[in-house]
Amino acid sequence: MTANCSLIVDFPGSDQALAIKSVRFSRLSTLKYMPYRNQDEKSLAWYSKAEEAAFRRQRSNDVVHCSGMLMQNGVHEDNLIQCVGIDQFLSEDIVHKCREIQQARLDHKTLVLNAQDLQRRCGIHKPEDLARISMHSSRVTKERAYQVARVLGSLS
Repeated sequence: MTANCSLIVDFPGSDQALAIKSVRFSRLSTLKYMPYRNQDEKSLAWYSKAEEAAFRRQRSNDVVHCSGMLMQNGVHEDNLIQCVGIDQFLSEDIVHKCREIQQARLDHKTLVLNAQDLQRRCGIHKPEDLARISMHSSRVTKERAYQVARVLGSLS
């Protein structure tokens, strides 16, 4: 069974705003059987116990470092950037703040993609407008990253 569907494709650098391409779906699929791996085979394909233990030690050290830094300097977004990824090991309010940072990142991506979608629906192709929207949306983050880099650079 094959089905032909119209698919809108946006080719970068093309003068054409929209192009129609035919897509076909095959009736058959290929399944690849992967035999079960024993523990020795798994250990060769994955981290060793020593590497895993080192990773856990480093994570514990990072949690201790971030906890101390946050207690000393306070819970501010500038400090929380270093805690994203280990936030579940810290206090609930830090977890909440880190989730806010992650949500802000998602909101930024959504804003740019929605603007691109609006352009596409209106038949407009202006990447410079998308760049301007992205730059405006990420202005605060860019300034904060500059400040963090300046502080970290002065510590070296």
